[in-house]
Amino acid sequence: MGEETTRTAFVELQGRMIETTGKLKQVQMQMRNKEAEKKRAYLTLEELQQLSDDTNTYKSIGKAFVLEPKSDLIKEQQQKFKDSETVLASLETSKEYLEKQMADIENNLRELLQQDPGLARQIMSMLNLENQQKEMGRILECHLIHPKLLDFFEAGLQSNRISLFRMDGPTP
Repeated sequence: MGEETTRTAFVELQGRMIETTGKLKQVQMQMRNKEAEKKRAYLTLEELQQLSDDTNTYKSIGKAFVLEPKSDLIKEQQQKFKDSETVLASLETSKEYLEKQMADIENNLRELLQQDPGLARQIMSMLNLENQQKEMGRILECHLIHPKLLDFFEAGLQSNRISLFRMDGPTP
């Protein structure tokens, strides 16, 4: 593979990894929210079922409370619970798909580095070697290079007996 082709492939994989990571985090956040909604519906159902049938029950609408029959509130909470389960199943499928995509991207990066061991060296040479540690920290903060890519760089650089200083590791 030519140098420009390798660089282009790396940039494409890097972009895909960042995009997939963002989507994965979004799905995980949605799953946490739906889990909380499901738990709230379950706990509300538990409390409603303990009440006697002649108990006045109220539904919150904004800052107001409206008298509602207990059976209607139970049906509403059961529906929320079922809807949450359905959405969670869908989100779990999306999460699994994104995790598979992430694994594929990681494998492609590994293959790219194995095909061209000088790639990591070329990428690192683009950085100012005198300020390598500072630059890597800035890049990580800007999310320009995904943290997992650093592991790939380290593997490639160590095989060529070049060290890479990471922000979370000891300094030389």
